[in-house]
Amino acid sequence: MTEKILCVKNLSFSYKKEYILENIYLEIEKGDFSLLIGENGAGKSTLLKIILGEIKDYEGEISFDLLKSPHKISYVPQLSAADKLNFPITVKELLSLGIYPRIGPFKRLSRENEKQINRALEITGMEDFKNHIFGQLSGGQRQRVLIAKAIVNDIEFLILDEPTAGIDLKSKESLFDLLKYFNEEKNISIFMVTHEPKDLENLANKIYKIEDKKLERVK
Repeated sequence: MTEKILCVKNLSFSYKKEYILENIYLEIEKGDFSLLIGENGAGKSTLLKIILGEIKDYEGEISFDLLKSPHKISYVPQLSAADKLNFPITVKELLSLGIYPRIGPFKRLSRENEKQINRALEITGMEDFKNHIFGQLSGGQRQRVLIAKAIVNDIEFLILDEPTAGIDLKSKESLFDLLKYFNEEKNISIFMVTHEPKDLENLANKIYKIEDKKLERVK
């Protein structure tokens, strides 16, 4: 029997009386590596915002059946969104922002929290950049740090919005290897928006496409 991480049923969303998404059905099961594709403006980002709870006024049903707490799901935004972090924050300080929602904003990091940060940086190959300023890193390095922040807690479901945008080919290939490791070795379910499905078709077991307000599973 399959275990569902995310189930979206009969979802529709309209903006100024015009429907952007209509009767969307989406199912992510434990261990899935799923892709979401579609043209710019098709509604991919809107669907992500609804799933993440940033948009509330939708029709339909969204459920996270297996997730024991909100901290079991994590989101990696587009690198362009992270570029807004132009203040002098270190890599360690950025990762700590992923821990504070769980322990409280005014508590000191425990020894276990420090281990969590070090482990996430080690997994993503960024342990040597712990005290570097985030904004001074390359695009590929910043993307790895954002993923380290996403996995600093013990997560079950990772959502990524075009994580390869703005990084070079070598960094992209390294990122794909990292996501493969998360999915196959750590059993983290992945849902990823991408414009490059051909590069990931060997990793993904499901591909969904948004077109003309509808969602279709194409793999």
